[in-house]
Amino acid sequence: MSSHTCATVPSVSIGEICSFVNGRAFKSSEWSRTGLPIIRIQNLTDRDRPFNHYDGDYDDKHLVREGDLLFSWSGTPGTSFGTFIWDRPQGLLNQHIFKVAVDTCRVHKRYFRYALNHRLGDIIRQAHGGVGLKHITKRKLEAIKIPLPPLSEQKRIAAILDKADAIRRKRAAAVEAIDSLVHATFMTTVGPDADEYAVWPLEPLASLAAPTQNAMRTGPFGSNLKHSEFVNDGIAVLGIDNAVRNRFVWDQRRFITEEKYAELKTYTVRPGDVLITIMGTIGRSAVVPEDIPTAINTKHLACITLDRDRAEPEFISNAIHRHPHILRQLGSSGRGAIMTGLNLGVIKSLQIPLPPIEQQRRLVEQLSAIRKTESTLHSSTKEAEALFNSLVQRAFRGEL
Repeated sequence: MSSHTCATVPSVSIGEICSFVNGRAFKSSEWSRTGLPIIRIQNLTDRDRPFNHYDGDYDDKHLVREGDLLFSWSGTPGTSFGTFIWDRPQGLLNQHIFKVAVDTCRVHKRYFRYALNHRLGDIIRQAHGGVGLKHITKRKLEAIKIPLPPLSEQKRIAAILDKADAIRRKRAAAVEAIDSLVHATFMTTVGPDADEYAVWPLEPLASLAAPTQNAMRTGPFGSNLKHSEFVNDGIAVLGIDNAVRNRFVWDQRRFITEEKYAELKTYTVRPGDVLITIMGTIGRSAVVPEDIPTAINTKHLACITLDRDRAEPEFISNAIHRHPHILRQLGSSGRGAIMTGLNLGVIKSLQIPLPPIEQQRRLVEQLSAIRKTESTLHSSTKEAEALFNSLVQRAFRGEL
């Protein structure tokens, strides 16, 4: 354990040990396909986000080089604010990001990044703006204080946190890779890369619904189910958040009374039903789990009860957001990015290349095995995240 404690480590205002350079506003009319990439907040928080480019004259102070420290001072709390080390070739800074120059005689760059990110809660509390978009002023940011032990101690702390952060990132990357494995498995087992794909019949999705009344349905109209009728406990109500990740998750909990459910029983969701988002973020799909309690769905979801002798829910759900033939029908610009409106009529008319039921069941078995691995990875990812957060807390309490 370090000999430094909270009582002996001095705190300094970050304005004493660094300077901030703000970017410039690039108008959409200035964007081009060539030139230097314009670094926006989205490019810091999402590495796959495409860049806009600029090929005109620029001030050298707006040029970002690999290794530069950047701070996004505007955006959505919890997702946009933060300190980043730029690890790509040169780019240009836009107006919502500061380039940070630290006094390297007094502060270690990576230590500074961890210390400033540790204070994000305080930074966000001092930000101004609406509920969804906030900004921190340069003056308030410069007044934020961080502990500043000797440079050698900063380097030691940064090295420990770097190792924990690397473990955390590798585990997270492994979880992200699972979806690529699921996609490849789908494509080679029941998709266009499967043997015999060319001879599979095209079937309208409506023909695969169970031969029961109301097998394909949306939720009750808004006038039949109002927000004011939600209660703290009772019959569950499923919405977009339960299917938006292309898997069923319990997120926001909504309930109605038994009496209200008696009015809306025709919208009951059953185990194995396929949910499809048709409002908000549309074209996402999930399978209702076997252990679902009594529940109904909102008008934001289409719900399909399938004829299990002809179609497996996992196949249909994955086909909705993965199969290129279906995505083309939905007007998608790419995997998972549905661009057009979606309603029950469109869903019923979707033409699906239908593999034999035995092949669909093989997909279910393969996905089950993959998801067991995924569950283990999720657990290890949570452990790595908890370890990193614990080390950060200890580091800035002077206990590391």
